[in-house]
Amino acid sequence: MNKTQLINEISERTSLNKSESLRALNSLMDIINCQLASENEVYIKDLGRFYTKVRKERTGRNLKTGSEIIIPQQLVPAFKPSLVLKQIINK
Repeated sequence: MNKTQLINEISERTSLNKSESLRALNSLMDIINCQLASENEVYIKDLGRFYTKVRKERTGRNLKTGSEIIIPQQLVPAFKPSLVLKQIINK
């Protein structure tokens, strides 16, 4: 399902038209993105937890030259599904 299909589904299941559904979805994504950028968690009951975790510094390889490079430590987004979501998927 892509973003357009998701907007259509939101519009069909609610009393919102497509432009309102688009604004609502964009607002939700913006809120989650801003919270993760601030290293805060976002927990949505029955869906799961969005959070950031640290990826440690590691050694990589430059594919063009074959030389080793150091890939610095960085924050990456992560998602942990709720038990309810796991149960829904495994039915």
